[in-house]
Amino acid sequence: MGTYLGIPESLGGAKTKIFSFLIDRQQKRINGWNSKWLSKWGKEVLIKYVVSAMPMHVISCFRLPKGVTNKLSSAVSNFWWSNNGQTRGMHWLAWKKLCKHKNDGGLGFRVLEDFNTALLAKQLWRLMENPESLFSRVFKGRYYRNATPLDPIKSYSPSYGWQSIVSARPLVNKGLIKRVGSGISISVWDDPWIPASRPRSAKGNGINFYLHLRVRDLMTPGRPTWNLPLLNQLFDNRDVSLIMGIPTSHLDRPDSMGWFYTKTGRYTVKSGVYFSGRTLTQPRSTDRPTMHEMRHGSGND
Repeated sequence: MGTYLGIPESLGGAKTKIFSFLIDRQQKRINGWNSKWLSKWGKEVLIKYVVSAMPMHVISCFRLPKGVTNKLSSAVSNFWWSNNGQTRGMHWLAWKKLCKHKNDGGLGFRVLEDFNTALLAKQLWRLMENPESLFSRVFKGRYYRNATPLDPIKSYSPSYGWQSIVSARPLVNKGLIKRVGSGISISVWDDPWIPASRPRSAKGNGINFYLHLRVRDLMTPGRPTWNLPLLNQLFDNRDVSLIMGIPTSHLDRPDSMGWFYTKTGRYTVKSGVYFSGRTLTQPRSTDRPTMHEMRHGSGND
């Protein structure tokens, strides 16, 4: 089996065995360093800027099996705690605690699984951000011809590359927000368009409403302003204030998607790593009444 750009050409069979070359490559590099003559600061630099970078190309394309990531992390942990390079040393603290940010009491080492997810999420973001690229058109023609990369569509005999990319959907959904342009394609009750502490859909106030309401329906007909009486009728006060803060000056532009946790609205691996290992407790709104007799026109008086 040959390799192309450092990645095996064939990925059939046991993935742990296929990606074991990463373990051998890392161990060979670590064994070439004499821990006896390295300070903790020296080890920190080597781990962050040499060891962590070695599998980057592979993990940006494929999901590593948990057995492989555990062995890679274990070897780095042993290197950190070892005093002479021959023994594993006394591990005074769990490795995941050392991987916390320095402000949180850690040393800022990378959690390999989270870094893997963040890099794969970057590929998924590329599929959404550049739909006309060759990369996107190939995957779209094969796996989501009439949908989007985020739609949970079952594919027949998917490649391991595609399985790896879609495994990052939960991370992308954590920070994905629909930016209001024309408002025609954004569902009020299903899409994450409310800029709260995390993107979410709108929360109803418990009255009946139109089930398939679009954001465009919340604006005053013929004017680029929010229909305040209708907003007060449908939503609680907190959501009304959040909606009123969304600009409506781009009605001539299509709706777009953005990453909520960066100023530019574009996904970055750094922000992905930060949120990959965190559980955001605020869920999207699902409190939706079953009745939908009320039409949009009833709130325009």
